[in-house]
Amino acid sequence: MEIIPIFANPIFSLDIPIPEGLPQYCLGMEKGQSRSNIGGWQTNKTIHHNSKLFHSYLNQNFFMPFIRAMKTVYSGTLDLNTSWLNICTKGAENVKHMHSLSDISFIWYIQVPEDCGGKLSFYNPHQYQNDAAMRALNKEYIDRLNYYHIYDIIPYNGLCIVFPSYLEHSVGKITRECNRISYSGNFKFHTNESITRFPL
Repeated sequence: MEIIPIFANPIFSLDIPIPEGLPQYCLGMEKGQSRSNIGGWQTNKTIHHNSKLFHSYLNQNFFMPFIRAMKTVYSGTLDLNTSWLNICTKGAENVKHMHSLSDISFIWYIQVPEDCGGKLSFYNPHQYQNDAAMRALNKEYIDRLNYYHIYDIIPYNGLCIVFPSYLEHSVGKITRECNRISYSGNFKFHTNESITRFPL
């Protein structure tokens, strides 16, 4: 019997090397918002407007390779809505959440100490309405299709994960004394189609 996988939730993984000095610079940033995080801290959500951070560390080292990779799978124009740094300390975690008002989101892991926990977990958007059928599906097909209830990713230095913003995800607890640093953000697409806007 043939299986036809349709309606996938595309998640992309790429390695982007960490420039020298970036982790230390991140730790000196000013604390800002608190959203999905419990413990640890985040910067404000427009940290890409910080001129030194952008020009010294992010533009050539992160955004250029990121955009080159995105051009191989997407077309159109990307607008960066928001971006922020996450500094996770012992006991910190991010509860299950999604990124609203955007199309694709990313997480770039800048500093991941060994054996610190903090796995990234994505939640299957079909798990509630299709739970019984998912549990009954043979393991061979579950593994082939990555059709799990929860899909975990173990972070490492330089890993960048790109995912649809509607996918719910969480970050597990940091299990030891350390500073784990990541950079996250959200993009919206502008296609080449003309748009008619109506003011309200």
